[in-house]
Amino acid sequence: MVTIKKQIIIGNDGRPVAVVIDLETFKEIEELLEDVADLKIVEARADEADLDWESVKAEL
Repeated sequence: MVTIKKQIIIGNDGRPVAVVIDLETFKEIEELLEDVADLKIVEARADEADLDWESVKAEL
């Protein structure tokens, strides 16, 4: 598990309304979310037939 340094912004009503994280942490989280999105695409297409190289080359 990754420890995330954060600051929690509290609203006038005493409830949390926002979080501040450093830019490097944000970039790491963004990359992880992109990886998850890519994996979902791979999972959704897992049942599709593979393309053979000769067919792909012919289309180029």
